[in-house]
Amino acid sequence: TTRLVNLRPFSASRFPPAPKMSWRPPLPQDVNLPRPSPEQLQLRVRMAERMWDRFDTVSTKHRQSKRTAREMAAFISRRVAIEQEYARELAKLANESPIVEGSGMDTAWESIRSEVKSSAAAHEQFASE
Repeated sequence: TTRLVNLRPFSASRFPPAPKMSWRPPLPQDVNLPRPSPEQLQLRVRMAERMWDRFDTVSTKHRQSKRTAREMAAFISRRVAIEQEYARELAKLANESPIVEGSGMDTAWESIRSEVKSSAAAHEQFASE
């Protein structure tokens, strides 16, 4: 079944003319581009029908997505800085803590310091990735 699409009249004053391309790069000879199936073609037509005169909606969504991406990047950068600072402070704490010889808790205290050092290293590794 062939379906004709009733498109609204195009207003040339609304959009500037597209630049004409005088040259296109050749496709490699070994590339076989698949032909779209009839279902894919119908999907494209339906998508075109739904998107007609929806430039503002798409543009708004795009701007919102860009803003969200920037906010996520800033959040991750701040998280990395916090992790690096936390790792530095943990390593500093582990190196500054005194070991009291002969108190009977030498082994336990050294174990705690070692765990703090390994935690600092894990946070530093996380921040560097």
